[in-house]
Amino acid sequence: MFKYQESLSRTELHQDYNQKLCLSQLENERLQQSLIEAEARLIKVSGLLRQAYAADHEADGSVEQALLDLQAQNRGLRLAMGLPVEAPPAVGDGDKEVVFTLDEEGRE
Repeated sequence: MFKYQESLSRTELHQDYNQKLCLSQLENERLQQSLIEAEARLIKVSGLLRQAYAADHEADGSVEQALLDLQAQNRGLRLAMGLPVEAPPAVGDGDKEVVFTLDEEGRE
């Protein structure tokens, strides 16, 4: 009788251990899946940030080019009208050209 109860006790102990092990493995798999999903979201966000940065950089370049084109047109018009013309700014100079200035009396 004693060996029978000891055997039942061991069987229950093994069943309990196997149940806990199974739950632990399920939790581990769930956490691994969560990690995979989080990494996928991170990669997606990273790609979106790169696209936004590239679009912003491209937009900045087109704005700067438009400004340079307008400054060139302004110089051409000033030449045609006989007004003083300043030299075009050096590329990458960072200084913005003043289109028109006012004299002391407030005239252009």
